[in-house]
Amino acid sequence: MTPNPPPRIDAFVEGATEVAVIRTLADRELLTRPTFRTGDKGQAVGKEAVLNELKLRIAEWAKLPAAARSPLRIVVVLDQDDATLSSISDSLRGALRAAGLGSAELEPLPGHERALVLQPSLAPLSLSLHIAGSPAVCDFFPALSRRSIDDDVLRLAMDPATAEAMLAERHESRRVLGTERLLAKVKTELPALLAQNGLAPFVFAKDHIRFYAAVLGISTSPAAFAQTVVKHARQEALASTCAPLLAAFAAV
Repeated sequence: MTPNPPPRIDAFVEGATEVAVIRTLADRELLTRPTFRTGDKGQAVGKEAVLNELKLRIAEWAKLPAAARSPLRIVVVLDQDDATLSSISDSLRGALRAAGLGSAELEPLPGHERALVLQPSLAPLSLSLHIAGSPAVCDFFPALSRRSIDDDVLRLAMDPATAEAMLAERHESRRVLGTERLLAKVKTELPALLAQNGLAPFVFAKDHIRFYAAVLGISTSPAAFAQTVVKHARQEALASTCAPLLAAFAAV
């Protein structure tokens, strides 16, 4: 007899870029494709709205008699922005407790301070949190200070192999740039232009993303760019850069 498949994962995310990254990672068979409960309507919804929707979902489930509770698998993805990691996890912990999980705690997964899992186990509920953001993107752009999932997208886009793969699909008028010149324009020419005009450097990765996309001649939507980048990135680069997000999905 064929065993029943595991229940589908419910994903609670802030906006279209998270949706694009997760869907394309699923297309690359690096994670299980979820059902999006927030963030898939084309507009950013923000942390408060995400947590409110999550509270409603958990509260409905928690009110049921234990025997009537169907298995629930949830992944929450929240940008760090300018907050601390602990304040983001505290906000989710508060939402879970407000929904009826009075003993809810979140513990980091081994080796991943940005991927946390609900403890103690509350079978049949499994829940994880990914706090999106990558300080490593500052190796390319030191002024970036607002952590978000765009950090991962930009890091992947700055990989010469990713840039080369994206550039190869463009018109000859773009391909003549070559990978090295393309990345130099993004990494050095734009920051230099801002400085020459007395403008502050960008603090959001998505601002560099829009410039990168314009140079490539593709949609400057951060979500559309994210889909293109994840589609063209090396499997090894995805596994490394997106490791906390992949771990959060694997944990449920």
